Amino acid sequence: MKKLFTLSLLVAMTLLFSNCQQGPCSNKDKFLDSFDGFVSEVKQKSDELNDDSWVKLDEEFKEFTKVCYPKFKKELNGQEKKEYWANTASYYSEKYDGDILSALGQNSSEIGKMLESELGEAFEELQTELKNIFDEDFKDDLKGAIDEMMEGLGELGEELKKGIDEINTEK
Repeated sequence: MKKLFTLSLLVAMTLLFSNCQQGPCSNKDKFLDSFDGFVSEVKQKSDELNDDSWVKLDEEFKEFTKVCYPKFKKELNGQEKKEYWANTASYYSEKYDGDILSALGQNSSEIGKMLESELGEAFEELQTELKNIFDEDFKDDLKGAIDEMMEGLGELGEELKKGIDEINTEK
């Protein structure tokens, strides 16, 4: 009987622990799928929502934007970030009945900080990516081009020297 109780307790604790791990922030794909589903559901039901409903939805939205996104943003590729920001804009658009300017006015400092941070990171990532592309794709080509140019300059120098010698011999 004691073994059955211990086994039951172990199974219950395992189920409880696994349920805790199933939230929207459990992994990147779950986060993106959950956020997309959340915004899709908001779009479908936005006409039926009252102020109390929006308060509850805002709490869930904050979970996605304040907990999940910061947790996974370094793992997101460009397309995933684009989808995240499109969903974020869609949520605000639905909440404010398509009047994004109201959303920006009411949440301007928060949205401004997020956008400033995201744009700064995006430009840093772009700069790094361009440098990597240049290093990978053009480094050898550039070295070869410089070598060819130096060889060409050497040949040009020899030709100029010959021309000058010919001019001097004609005098």
